[in-house]
Amino acid sequence: MKAPLRNKPIEFARMNGPLGSRKLGAEIRTRLENYLNAGAQFVVLDFKSVGVVSSSFADEVLAKLASGMGELEYRRRVFVDNASITNRGLIERAISLRPEQPDSGAL
Repeated sequence: MKAPLRNKPIEFARMNGPLGSRKLGAEIRTRLENYLNAGAQFVVLDFKSVGVVSSSFADEVLAKLASGMGELEYRRRVFVDNASITNRGLIERAISLRPEQPDSGAL
């Protein structure tokens, strides 16, 4: 049996580059999917000291993650901390606009 990974917040302020590109967003989403598939029960995404993220970035990382996992599973396993009201709104809007893909096999 695989031991669960320790859950340390992922600090978005330390990411390489601005949180605006789909390319960086895809890389981050892949890392998160790998982390969750490797046994992490949940992930904490820390947005402390992050300016406004682009709607494209929110869609690429969080909305696609929620879509692939299913929104209920996403909300049980992915936690957003220290996000500004603006960023939280952008994230929630991106999630609401992307349809769920239950058969995608992402997680």
